[in-house]
Order: sequence, then structure tokens, then C-alpha cells
Amino acid sequence: MAKPIEKLVRRLTDTTRKPWLRGVIVALGVVVLGFVFYVTARGVSRQVWAWLRKPKDMATVARIRATKMKEWKYIVLHHSATPKGNVASFDTYHRQERKWPNGLGYHFVIGNGTFSGDGEVEVGDRWKDQREGAHCADLNSTAIGICLVGNFEDSAPTPKQIESLVGLIRHLQAVCHVPAQNILLHRQAPGGSTLCPGRNFPFEQVKRLLAAPAQPEPAT
Repeated sequence: MAKPIEKLVRRLTDTTRKPWLRGVIVALGVVVLGFVFYVTARGVSRQVWAWLRKPKDMATVARIRATKMKEWKYIVLHHSATPKGNVASFDTYHRQERKWPNGLGYHFVIGNGTFSGDGEVEVGDRWKDQREGAHCADLNSTAIGICLVGNFEDSAPTPKQIESLVGLIRHLQAVCHVPAQNILLHRQAPGGSTLCPGRNFPFEQVKRLLAAPAQPEPAT
């Protein structure tokens, strides 16, 4: 690539050529250089886009931070009661159907591989802005809401969802000082007249995993 460009530069700087010919060469040079730039930029943008689309891994979850941490006392676990979904779809539903001006009622959503990655942790605006939730009537002001995508009356969370959930809870316990006894299912919360997060939600497994020593993250 360097030699053709050098040759083009020599031709452009050759003062013996006729002005009209130099104009043609300049125009061709602009087209060639523009094409090179386009191909390079497109390749870079594709790489960036591919990186952005990768599901968030546990290392990313561990770096979740809020600039001004609200005082949180509880973590409440939910299912979406839908087979598919993600932050964007639930946010739209909460704004349009529930008429909630702040949108998504949860602080975190963990995907099941439909509209987001299996086990992908998506962070809602309520967490980013440290606003109270809209997921558990009597505890909205003090409880962090985590929703796993799926209907766990009919099925169970995926292994990756459980893995991400445990990692996220551990992180939130560490930074928000939420005790183990304050990790609740939605139906266990005060005023929780609901089946959420469903009969197939493996809460005992989650509690066992949380009680076990955390495994060190693999070196990157």
C-alpha cells in the first residue's frame, strides 16, 4: 500500500505536468485515499461494534459502581413472567403500559439469551441514577430490584442466569452492606401478594452458592 501512495504523491507534486492533468490526478487521489480511509474505518467500527455486542461477563459486573450510592437495605428477586425480554423491552412496557415516567422498575435485568445474552447483566437507569425502584410496593425506597428474564412458574432460570445472579448479589452485598437475611423473593417481601419469582426459582441453591466461598475470577 505504501508504494502506490508514494507514487501518487510524486505525481501530485510533479510541477512539469499540465494543470488539467494534475487536476485529474488530484481527483483520483482523493477518491483512492477516501476509499482507503472508508475501508479502514469500517473495519475498526465493526470491531468496536462486535465488542459492544458481547454479553457482559462477571468481570464487568464486578466493576459496577454508582457515583452517589443510595442507602440500600434489601435485595428483592423477581422473574419477568415472560419468555423473552431485556432492559429496553421492559422499559418500554413500564412507560407505555404502566405509565411510569421513570420507566424500567428494576435496577438490574439478567437475560436468558433471547433479547440479550444468556446471563447478561443489564444495568437499569434507576441504578445508574440511584433512584428508588418500582418493583416491590412496600420496599421500593430501600430495595434493589433484580429481575431474571423468564417465567419460572413454567421453567427454571438458566445456569448462566444463576451464576450471574450470585455474582451480582455478592457485589451488591459488598458495596451496599446488605445482609444475607435481607435478600428476599418478591413473594416474601411485605405486602407481596404474588407468586413472583415463580415456583421453579431455585432460591435454596442461590443461598447455598452465596454462602460458599467465592471462586477467584480467572486471569485475563
